[in-house]
Amino acid sequence: MRRLALAFSFLSLAACTFAPDDAPAEGDAENPTEGASANGGSGNGASGGVDTSRGGTLQGESTDVPEATAATLADSVAEQPFLEVKPQDWMSRTPTIWKKPLNKIFIPGTHDSGTYGIQSVYSRPVDDAFAPDGDNKVVRLGQFIGVSDKWAKAQEKNLTEQLADGIRALDLRPCREKSGTLRICHSLYGPTMSDLLTQVSDFVNAHPKEIVIIGNQGFAGMAAADHQNLLALYQTKLGSHILDYNAPGVSPASTPDELWTNHPGKNVIIMYADGARPANFWPSDSVTGSWKETWDRAAKKTSLEVALPKATATTFFSFSGAATPDEAGKLITNSMDPTGTYPHSLAEMADDTNPVMLGWLQNEWAGTAANMVYLDFYNRTCIYGLTQRLNGNVAFSLDGCSIGTKTAWGNWRLGYERFGYGRGAGTPLTCDAATQEKRAGLCYPKCRAGYESPVLFPTVCAMPCPAGYRDDGLTCFRDAKIISANNSKCPWYDKCGLTVKKGCSTCPSGFRNDGCTCRQDPNSIVKTRYDRGVGRVPDTCISGEEKSGLLCYPTCPSNFHSVGPMCMPND
Repeated sequence: MRRLALAFSFLSLAACTFAPDDAPAEGDAENPTEGASANGGSGNGASGGVDTSRGGTLQGESTDVPEATAATLADSVAEQPFLEVKPQDWMSRTPTIWKKPLNKIFIPGTHDSGTYGIQSVYSRPVDDAFAPDGDNKVVRLGQFIGVSDKWAKAQEKNLTEQLADGIRALDLRPCREKSGTLRICHSLYGPTMSDLLTQVSDFVNAHPKEIVIIGNQGFAGMAAADHQNLLALYQTKLGSHILDYNAPGVSPASTPDELWTNHPGKNVIIMYADGARPANFWPSDSVTGSWKETWDRAAKKTSLEVALPKATATTFFSFSGAATPDEAGKLITNSMDPTGTYPHSLAEMADDTNPVMLGWLQNEWAGTAANMVYLDFYNRTCIYGLTQRLNGNVAFSLDGCSIGTKTAWGNWRLGYERFGYGRGAGTPLTCDAATQEKRAGLCYPKCRAGYESPVLFPTVCAMPCPAGYRDDGLTCFRDAKIISANNSKCPWYDKCGLTVKKGCSTCPSGFRNDGCTCRQDPNSIVKTRYDRGVGRVPDTCISGEEKSGLLCYPTCPSNFHSVGPMCMPND
């Protein structure tokens, strides 16, 4: 009953807030309270609410809500079942974010947003089948055996659908085909930039308070003239909506309320990672990133843990929730084993990685400034519903969502690995390379700096012999030596300086002057030394190996455990 009473009071507040002639959202005249999707626009949400617009109407027109009313709406969120917010208008209808910096809002994003329209090489001109970022032997071979398409496509829905599902951060990779047309590419060609920007333009025209962030990078095959053409295209398609990077009071820390008030209709932020960037576009250093090209679960989590504390108050933050095949192609090579459990496409990999990634976000990093959360195949997840909750809509239902659920990620195996595998015959134990040296099959502590161990006396560390001395193990010996003196300064009548011109001949340092010759007497030195103890039997393995019995074997992967010479699956 209390919940119903609270809901009724909120409805009353909403009725007082909006003008009586407010229109329902377009296409929703019969049921303006129909719920938003927690799964890309196709599913569940908390029921019993009404839509609220930061403007005066349900379509987000510019009629202002008084400050006191906006504060009352925002303050009431924690006490009442929250409104069911439609994903196509979530920014303008989520009171908890209106006065929040953009870089502190959880914003759903798509990685490689334009790859929904990846083109097969068989539908391309023969002389321009492969995009300039994938014109290599590996991609060519993968295309002809049916692999490249599966790993180049990162999204299933077009930009119109993505934006309608609540996506507000887009990742575009412009490139140039040989004909001069600008497209996106991801090893293969995708849709034209003109078509992509038209889709964005249509959306931002219809939803002027939804702020869309577009990242541009890659630019494969593009020259200076191509950049100018692309910038002109942006100006044609989105010029009136571009939020100027240099506009007064504009920064990643601007709030939606500030932008709506001070820059009405300017709802597109364009980032451009190239020197051709015009002044009104945002530079790439407007974003602090967490990208790491890895599909290893532990490495991915570590990269995010390291990056998240670096989120700043002056930049956006890119939470890169997409796992990525390695450049060496190991993952894709492993995926071609039909008896293994490795994913066979980027979609299958996303199905394994996304639930885990969103679980980390919900359970461990909800209090961070993760900001723009980029995913592959977002529509297979509950990213919209989760970001609604993280943005303050705590009553938004996530029932049926795969968030934090156990998947095969981190436990993929090749076919033969599913039953365990041998790791070789093993190698003998050795000495600890950091602290020991091996002599005559035993390990001894390394000698201190400036000392060395004589060949025949491994238990001793001694100072080396001086230059000119023979090393006899524990002693140093110098033989007698006689050389001619330098008598170039002696007169002809006393050539060795033995009579009239004594001292005119000279000898090197360490020699005695005998006039015509220089003499060095024999000498023996006992080395300064200390005892380092008796040797020990080797008991260590080199890096990358582990001890089992009296032998060393390669360390098993994290999803295996060792049993003697075998690596066995953990489960």
